[in-house]
Formats: sequence, structure tokens, C-alpha cells
Amino acid sequence: MYFVGSFLLFTLYNFSSNLITSEKKMKKYYPALPAFSFAMEPEILKGKVSRLIESLIVRGAKFFYRTATGKEVDGIFTNKKIIPVDVKYIDALRIKNVPGLFSFMNRHGVKKGYVVTRYFAGKLKKNDKVVEAIPLLEWMLRRDGLRH
Repeated sequence: MYFVGSFLLFTLYNFSSNLITSEKKMKKYYPALPAFSFAMEPEILKGKVSRLIESLIVRGAKFFYRTATGKEVDGIFTNKKIIPVDVKYIDALRIKNVPGLFSFMNRHGVKKGYVVTRYFAGKLKKNDKVVEAIPLLEWMLRRDGLRH
């Protein structure tokens, strides 16, 4: 794709343990710089800020996750371990807000995931899985987001 080759967009692949399968499955494209969003869609500040925040957070991820039933995780980081990150630009968070994250964690044996929220900080637990909610500002101040 021209825009990917010119570094205007970056690609996330649907997560699979088989890299060939990931290449063949659906892909998601994001603007390489969030500022490009304004050029493509000037009305983005009118109710679509969460999409802009999502593109900012998933930079550096290689994968996303989506099931046939529509459960989704916005970014899967794969450095030394698999780290799922979801973006929910909302003020409060409940387990029902992140079904895709728990689905991914159960399926792939991941114990911890992250949700970037507007202001909410805390932890959600379900069985032996933990999802840490981190406010956007804190995530950005960490710069790497995942460093502790």
C-alpha cells in the first residue's frame, strides 16, 4: 500500500501465533502521526477523540486482536512477552467494558493486560487475570507506556 510505504500510515496485523496467518488476516491502518488525522478528518474533535487517542497509544504495537464475535483488543505489544493494551477513553471502567481483553488473555495465557482510560486508574480482576487501568496522561508521561 502506497501510504504505508511512504510512512503516512502504519499497519497492525490481526494477532496469531502463526506469522503467516497474521499476514493473511485482516489488518488495521493508523496514521503515522496523530496530526494526520486532522487533515483526513477535520471533524475529529467533535466526538471522535477516542479514535485519535487509540492511534497514539497503539504506535509501536505490531498486532491487534479481534474475534469472530467482535471482541477486540486495540494493540498487542510483543517485545519479550505478549502485552495486550486496550484504549477506552471513558471516565469509569468495569469488567464489562473490556471483554476482548479478558478473552485474549484467557485464549493466549496472558496474566496481565492494560487499559488506557481518560482519568480512571485501578485494577480489574477476573479469575487469575489482572487488567491495569492507566489514565492517558500517566501513560504518556511514562513515554514507553509499559515501563514500570
